[in-house]
Amino acid sequence: MTGTKKTMAAHGPAGSERNRAAFSLLELLVVIAILGIVATLSIPAFSSMSRARNVTQAGQILADHIAQARQQASLKNREVEVRFITVQESGVPVVRAIQLWMANPSGTSPAAIGRVDVLPAGTQIATNATLSPLLTADPTITGTMTVSGYGNCTYTGIRMDSAGSLGGSISGNNFLTIHAKVDTAVPPDNYVTLRVNPVTGRVTEYRR
Repeated sequence: MTGTKKTMAAHGPAGSERNRAAFSLLELLVVIAILGIVATLSIPAFSSMSRARNVTQAGQILADHIAQARQQASLKNREVEVRFITVQESGVPVVRAIQLWMANPSGTSPAAIGRVDVLPAGTQIATNATLSPLLTADPTITGTMTVSGYGNCTYTGIRMDSAGSLGGSISGNNFLTIHAKVDTAVPPDNYVTLRVNPVTGRVTEYRR
């Protein structure tokens, strides 16, 4: 009897401890519900962070193209165009592709140098004249071109001369703004503005 009592005493507390450590079905459901609420509340924050990251990356891509145009114009002693290409996405025109074109030695018949680069998903160059006056500042650069995956597209652009400047054709209104497509406020809540110095061709970035 004594041994039996000891055995029951030994197993009793351990069994009770296991019961206390286990989760009930109700407790599991509560935890799952809380996790679901936290995940739902986090989605907008993650989406906002992703858009901000893409806008920053788009601004860097555009700044790099302008810097490369300035460098190539000076190096080759020829004019280089930075073309801002409008593509159709779900039937909506969006300015979010870029390509450099260089004039031949006689200064005519420009040819593409490098590929067409498309800005990160969900971003665009603002078409609002207040936000991106440089987009249409040079009326001599406009036309249509074929872009793989998008077909026939229109474009505008700016031109760097051999001195690495905008050639004197543009003195003011020399900036572009990049923002998320869903951000339709003016000015957008989150954006990158690039100012191109008309004399030096250098880019200054402003971030919000």
